[in-house]
Amino acid sequence: MAKKNVKDDVNSKRDTDADKDVTRFRASSRIFRLNNDQWYFSSREADHGPFDSETAAQRELETYIKLRATPVAAKKPAPREPKESTSDVNKKVWDQFNLLN
Repeated sequence: MAKKNVKDDVNSKRDTDADKDVTRFRASSRIFRLNNDQWYFSSREADHGPFDSETAAQRELETYIKLRATPVAAKKPAPREPKESTSDVNKKVWDQFNLLN
């Protein structure tokens, strides 16, 4: 298998991109500063911030990446006990009614 060029990875398109004819370019750093005092980080979805410092933006970026890297199955809550079916509930109500009469 041929080794891919790093530039190809940086400038490549995802299969899920809506407009497949547009090439997306990634900056070398995801962290940037605006208005001389506010720090942000960028993701494919949006820019995030503002943060008070570059360190805070870097910390939030690392957290964001860890959360996004977690498999979907790991994010799902634990399965709950199955709920009673309508027929089971109706039977219980009917039994209670018969006890009253």
